[in-house]
Amino acid sequence: LARPFITGMEEIHRSGQVQMQAAMAEFMEQGTFSSHIRNMRTLYASRLAALQQQIAARCDPALVKSSGSDAGLHLSLVLPQHCDDAAIAEAAGKAGVAVRPLSGYYHDPAQGQRGLVLGYACVKNEDIAPAFAVLADQVERHL
Repeated sequence: LARPFITGMEEIHRSGQVQMQAAMAEFMEQGTFSSHIRNMRTLYASRLAALQQQIAARCDPALVKSSGSDAGLHLSLVLPQHCDDAAIAEAAGKAGVAVRPLSGYYHDPAQGQRGLVLGYACVKNEDIAPAFAVLADQVERHL
């Protein structure tokens, strides 16, 4: 059992990360961590609002609904069950917009809720509208 316990302890404590942990501790001690968190909350809130605005402008709420909260960095776009979310995600990817099929997060994707998982943390505010336009075109093709 020694090997599984060593692996488990390495996962818990992430050995080899001493420099990273020391840098993080200094970041926190200097007070810049709190400032960074405040700045990121503001930035991510503006990106979420921009994405929600695009969803409201482009999607029929009778067919497509957004789901998520202000606490994360992703939003789910819930689609009707007849949609092939994996095909939409693949087509969007080929068009330059990376999204994940929501059904892929279920044990049995065939029985899972259809939708798309949209990450907005790494998308510049000015890129959200054009990227969502590309995605909305793909969704409309599959509705």
